[in-house]
Amino acid sequence: MNPLSPLTYYRRHKGQALLLLVLIGSLTLGIYTMVSLLDTAVENGRYHAHYLTRMSRISTSETPSIAWQSQKISAIGTLDSGLAAQVRAHPDVAAVLPENGLYIGIPIGAMVATPALGVTEADLPLLMEACDLRLKEGRLIRPRAGEILLSEEYARALDVNIGDHVSYEINADYYRTIPTELTLVGIL
Repeated sequence: MNPLSPLTYYRRHKGQALLLLVLIGSLTLGIYTMVSLLDTAVENGRYHAHYLTRMSRISTSETPSIAWQSQKISAIGTLDSGLAAQVRAHPDVAAVLPENGLYIGIPIGAMVATPALGVTEADLPLLMEACDLRLKEGRLIRPRAGEILLSEEYARALDVNIGDHVSYEINADYYRTIPTELTLVGIL
């Protein structure tokens, strides 16, 4: 029998082997936890910037906007009118939507500010088509009605359902830039 065998060691030192197994198990679990947390942070970062695969943000100031470049939307805020006209005239730009500067804090381990696009009723179908969004539950927003649509993932993370209200007064951490009360009417 091999004296260096783990089975031989266990039979000779049964009492001490249990402590050693617990230490090895704890160390393995600790390393697994650290690697999982780091992987989750990278995954959350990718998910947070996922909207940029469909859109481009264009900005020379604090308030950017969104323009849509051949199946991509680009954000344009307070750009110089000449520069905004150049973006609109570019052949790869399908649509240009103004960005409103609203953000929703999504709790994914840490609070991550995610842009909340405010679009007109005419631009909503264009945006939904560009981002491959479908209405899963509820209805679309009505013009000038103080309503909001959220993705299923964001609604779950914020723990809101259709009919719930969101605003700065309700939760300053999540809705820091939403000054008026909005009603959730649909989940995408």
